[in-house]
Amino acid sequence: MSVQAGYNGGVPITHEFFIREMSGKLNYVIAQELMPEMNEAKRIQYMDEKEVQYRKLAAKDLQPIPGFHRFVEWVKKHNLRRAAVTNSPRLNAEQVLTALKVTDFFELLVVGNECKRPKPFPDPYLQAIKFFGIDPKQCFVFEDSPSGVKAGVAAGSPTVGLLTGHPSAILSASGASLLIKDYNDPVLWEALGEPCHKSGSQSCSTPLEQPQAVLVHNTPNIFQAQKETGIHKHPVAPALNE
Repeated sequence: MSVQAGYNGGVPITHEFFIREMSGKLNYVIAQELMPEMNEAKRIQYMDEKEVQYRKLAAKDLQPIPGFHRFVEWVKKHNLRRAAVTNSPRLNAEQVLTALKVTDFFELLVVGNECKRPKPFPDPYLQAIKFFGIDPKQCFVFEDSPSGVKAGVAAGSPTVGLLTGHPSAILSASGASLLIKDYNDPVLWEALGEPCHKSGSQSCSTPLEQPQAVLVHNTPNIFQAQKETGIHKHPVAPALNE
């Protein structure tokens, strides 16, 4: 689509460019920053078309981050409250939850552009925390973008950074308490107090002690929806593929 729109002189954007310039941002911010010469009506039209294309790809190719369903079962077992909090459009978020078969898992879906301020402000997470009626420190947040990590930290909750796109240094600098490559990462399970593989039956100390709720970022980006799209030249390994 970027080629058809004439963006960047017709040169397809790369996954690295997406992560650096677009990930975690609302559409109107992306459009203003990357297409300042385009009039507002045209930018809105372009972004709407981008989201339609995303939903088509996500409907066919979306797969969970490795270990996600294992983590879902752990959350259910511990009877934690849960919300999906996203800067993506509501239609995208709902489609992702449906594709991953977790529409009944999340009690609440919070969409950034429906809040007074989206991520990186804490408002979306604070809305979920208020809904649950608990202290922010009793929640833990999972995020994969700097803006999302900053939002979780600003809300006062321990925030786990998923290394599915951004480098560890960037998520650490944004305030992540813990960094994991996916939901199967032993670092996560040790932090949750599950038995350590290193020491057999002993449990590990955890920065996520006695949680009452888990707040998860929602919609993966378009590069994670399909191995090869019309937006970039080369296949990109989807971070969500098993």
